[in-house]
Amino acid sequence: MANKVEIQIVGNNVYAVNAIDGVKTKLGTLEKSSKTTADRMMNHFKMIGGAFLAGGAISFMKSSIEAFKEQEMAAKKLDVALGRNSFSLQQYASHLQKTTTFSDELSIESMSLIAAFTKEESQIKKLIQASMDLSAAKGIELHMATDFITKAVYTEYTGQLHRQGIEAKGVVGSIARLNMVVEQISELYGGQRSAGGYRRCIAANMGCVQPGDCRQHKKSSDTERA
Repeated sequence: MANKVEIQIVGNNVYAVNAIDGVKTKLGTLEKSSKTTADRMMNHFKMIGGAFLAGGAISFMKSSIEAFKEQEMAAKKLDVALGRNSFSLQQYASHLQKTTTFSDELSIESMSLIAAFTKEESQIKKLIQASMDLSAAKGIELHMATDFITKAVYTEYTGQLHRQGIEAKGVVGSIARLNMVVEQISELYGGQRSAGGYRRCIAANMGCVQPGDCRQHKKSSDTERA
């Protein structure tokens, strides 16, 4: 609360009256100046706030566009690997995104690795689920888990999967071999894909917008220790 100062002029002192008038004039100028400065500061802060808001929106738009481009590229890779349109598998990837912490573009990319060995969509679906469980349980990236499992099923190379405690036996590329690998992973790590896994943020500085929008990357040192 401002202090109130009262000045009483006694008599008809012209010099005193003029002095007081001068003080009033200066106080009025100071008050106007203060208001102008405050207005300028407020406008300045509004401009800064607007710039931050605009910058955040632009950043989000850029990251969203990048995410869309990544998904488009992943879908094209899967189309090429399959030798046909991969729409149904893309839809399945979108479904997995809702029930796991893996984004659809990451699932599509990993499906394209599987499609290099088999064009059967039922097998691709089984293997991508097993890959997600292994990835989440062992703390390795999805494309690496997919590579381990796919090679163990469709080639003689089983070393990496064996190190994860999974045996691959039977005729290479057979349904029996595939089911054996998938069942072992299900017994050991079934359901892990819904509880963990790698996620990458659409916009690193904006945070996750919705479940499934992000997957968190860990360093390769974690992979090497797995």
